[in-house]
Amino acid sequence: MKKILIVDDEPSIIDILRLFAAQLGYEADAAQSGKAAIEKVSGNQYWAVFCDLQMPGLNGMDIYDQVKELNIALSGKFILLTGSMLDHPTEAKVVAQNIKVLRKPFYFEGVKKIFSDLEA
Repeated sequence: MKKILIVDDEPSIIDILRLFAAQLGYEADAAQSGKAAIEKVSGNQYWAVFCDLQMPGLNGMDIYDQVKELNIALSGKFILLTGSMLDHPTEAKVVAQNIKVLRKPFYFEGVKKIFSDLEA
């Protein structure tokens, strides 16, 4: 079973994504801060990372940069979660690095498509 990491400071988002992942046959681990996420990436083998953009401390792009340093392959399966518009520098980086974005609120079909795209 492939294991994903969900990084979000909102427990309800973690719970929803964990439920969706389980329904699709994936195991999900969670971190509620950037620091915890980096520690988990350092000590585990994840297939993908779903990470909130706006969090206290390290934001999603900071976490992406550190994940990329730790595991270049994993950075290719980094999904940014956001409920807001991306600012110009973030949008440019998302495009340049080919980072997938999942907009909040998200629904099962949207999450399912992301997983399907990652499997392709």
